[in-house]
Amino acid sequence: MKNFPHQINQLPRLTQALEVFVRLIGDNADVNNDGVVGDALAREGVGTPKNPKKLSIENLLIAEHQKVHGRQGTRTCARELRRFFNLLNFITQAGENGWEVTPLANSLLALHSGGARSETQDIWRQALWNLNLEDETGSSHPYRILIRLVANHPGLPKPYAGLCLEAKDDSEKEFGRICKIASKPAPSNTMDVLATKFAAKNSVKILPSVAQQLGDVILIGNKLFPSELIINALAGSNSEAASADDIQQALRPPSAPRVRGAEIRKREVLGTGPTTRIYDPDLLAVRTNAHEQCLDRFCQLFPSTIARLEATYDLLLLDSQNTLLVEAKTIRDDAPLQVRLALGQLFYYEYFDVAPRYPTRRISFLLLTDRKISDELQSFLEEHDVGFVWSLENGEIGGSNSGLALLQAFSASLP
Repeated sequence: MKNFPHQINQLPRLTQALEVFVRLIGDNADVNNDGVVGDALAREGVGTPKNPKKLSIENLLIAEHQKVHGRQGTRTCARELRRFFNLLNFITQAGENGWEVTPLANSLLALHSGGARSETQDIWRQALWNLNLEDETGSSHPYRILIRLVANHPGLPKPYAGLCLEAKDDSEKEFGRICKIASKPAPSNTMDVLATKFAAKNSVKILPSVAQQLGDVILIGNKLFPSELIINALAGSNSEAASADDIQQALRPPSAPRVRGAEIRKREVLGTGPTTRIYDPDLLAVRTNAHEQCLDRFCQLFPSTIARLEATYDLLLLDSQNTLLVEAKTIRDDAPLQVRLALGQLFYYEYFDVAPRYPTRRISFLLLTDRKISDELQSFLEEHDVGFVWSLENGEIGGSNSGLALLQAFSASLP
């Protein structure tokens, strides 16, 4: 059975732990040092050792440091979470000792801070879907195997969820082998014999719980069932057994782009409540028109030969060579919030909606606003390779050097 990190299985705590790693990497801390990371996690309330004497966190850490390294729970938590986030492609090694935060993690944390629950769940789901485990037996994707196992065996006894780590690879032959094991009686005893009692217990700690929180599986009693989303998607399948592709399609429905018209668009303000996603102030009715007018002014800068598409994202510009993903924001004394949200949305839309449809194109990012923002925020965007342009109501166009360069790529007549 493949070894898998088994420290924390609650998404809020995992997100909190990821924030700690991102902060440490940003501070150039030694993220390879389990003591440094473990102490930081404990001080944030993540991976805190048992505390029957109710000691302060600093006294608790002093007591923890007196143990040999191999028995320090904080060090174990740090080591396991570092491996977990690396497997999810949230952090990657840079050189021999350094680490980098990936755009995927930046997107997750930015959207999390804005309260975008469904979008953050999508990021977790796809990161887990793509998680690959390798050992001497082969390479496999345990989350895919888990969801497929539950879909093909509704009412799967929870101990058999650990079979997703038993599969040597993703082949149909190997999936058939673990399905035969899942049909045996006495699941707990079967798994204890297959993988040892300790390994069997750890094999069901993380992935089944996370799958429940994401709504991909449902636990009733001690049995796992596929979600209604998966059941409905598979109902129309002609195959007898649900494939990984069938399930992925169910969990990741496509977002079809549509052409954005060149006409001026104005929406009736119906109230002050959110029209769709409450985390995005631009989608409050009182700001919708300003948001649309800003996009309208921007779109009129380009010749008709430039394709203008919209979907979940605000705007995608295409010509024969260039691809520009645009997120528009209205600024109303909340520029830091808007920039933070835009950064997460751009990474999110690129990963989930644009790149899958245009896999051979290099995609550039642009934040469009209806007000100027500070030089510091512009520098922050530059650090993440996001250009910035403003389009004021009086027709003035300006922005960062990279933002204006992106516009030049589509029309030489632009400033």
